Amino acid sequence: MSDSALASAVQSLCPNLELPSEAARSLGNLALDTILKVVKDAKSGALHGKRTVIETEDVNDALRLRGFEPVYGIERVRKREWLWCSGGRSAFFGWDKEILTSEVDSMSLPTAPVDATVSPHWLAIDGIQPDIPENRPVSKKKRKTDIMKGDGRARKRGNSRSVLSGMIDGNVELNLPVVHILSEEQQTCFRKVQNAVEASGTDVSSFENMQVLESMSQDAALQPLVPYLVRYITRQVKKHFLTDTLIIHRVLLLMGNLVQNSHLDLERYGHQILPTVSSCLLSSSLGVEEQGEATAGTKKDHWGLRKLAAVVLRVSVEVFGNSLNDLRGRISRELCECLKQDRPLVTQYGAIVGLHELKVCEVPSVSQLLSTVAGKLEKRLENLKDSTGQYHEVLQCQSALHDVVRSSASSESGLIAIEDIPSEPMIAGMEGQHIGHLVL
Repeated sequence: MSDSALASAVQSLCPNLELPSEAARSLGNLALDTILKVVKDAKSGALHGKRTVIETEDVNDALRLRGFEPVYGIERVRKREWLWCSGGRSAFFGWDKEILTSEVDSMSLPTAPVDATVSPHWLAIDGIQPDIPENRPVSKKKRKTDIMKGDGRARKRGNSRSVLSGMIDGNVELNLPVVHILSEEQQTCFRKVQNAVEASGTDVSSFENMQVLESMSQDAALQPLVPYLVRYITRQVKKHFLTDTLIIHRVLLLMGNLVQNSHLDLERYGHQILPTVSSCLLSSSLGVEEQGEATAGTKKDHWGLRKLAAVVLRVSVEVFGNSLNDLRGRISRELCECLKQDRPLVTQYGAIVGLHELKVCEVPSVSQLLSTVAGKLEKRLENLKDSTGQYHEVLQCQSALHDVVRSSASSESGLIAIEDIPSEPMIAGMEGQHIGHLVL
């Protein structure tokens, strides 16, 4: 809804207040933002309750969570029937069953509830739990044990002389660890992924690498490899975070295609995937050592890498958003905090492209924050020279803000226009290139 429509709606609802258009617009934006948050909280409550329909109690819980007074007099205890009134304008009313007062008088009273009482009992006596109804035993799953006999043919793990000596007199009961066995095809697939990520050369989009990445986004038999692939991705990011942006780029492509695979269950690995992507997006030390060692003409570009991390973050939020409550909102708040505080320009660039990919730049609070950042960048640009490194970083941030304004130009979202931003994008790297199923 546009700002003018919001202002007219507020003025029509409160004609006696005679609100000016600016005050009505601000009040309408605040009311719209609050309603969206309440509806989102109510939807989360319905999903947690394994329901597909939002009930009255969900809305009341959302209002209490936000500190508002709940709605009284409306309770959904049964399926309500709505009937149409004929004559005049169309109207509907809820059908209520008529009950005679004589039937109510003849009804028996329900049983009185039992008063709450406290009954003490022994939880443990001398470290032993007594077998009483109040102390219900906890069922523990018994692990399977392997009986190893001392006949010389027993399996040996390491140099366990004490275990082998105990086998002489009789049987020894050992709890052996469960071995996760991968098939030969799965091991071959994992090795090919390693070779594609760690291959030498600068051709990221080679035919072999593209085939491997596409298989990661479509293969339905990769679930046993998921824990190994996630651990491999996190280790490669930690190892090459400062030194090799090319490997980080391939790792992000691998991660994005894994997340897009509809056959995989990655919910339990979200706590490893999301921090890794956020580090590549916001870190100020991404590829620092590599750029320091390279000459002026061979420096690696980390701007395209941050833009790719924003795309992977958006895909991850779309996948994990159904299971994690308000994931998009929490990540957006963290990105806004990076813009409010005095962070490095590369971090601010990552926050801007991240908000743009998450499609939250049309929120009034976010648009005002971006406008404030644009003004600060313009003042900062006036005090810098063309040859300084910060001058180039400011241009990159302004280019990211230009992309935000250009994508919001066709919509009436109330996004404040940002002036004096270069018309040509400054982002170098992977624009327009198709790699696997990720498109930049």
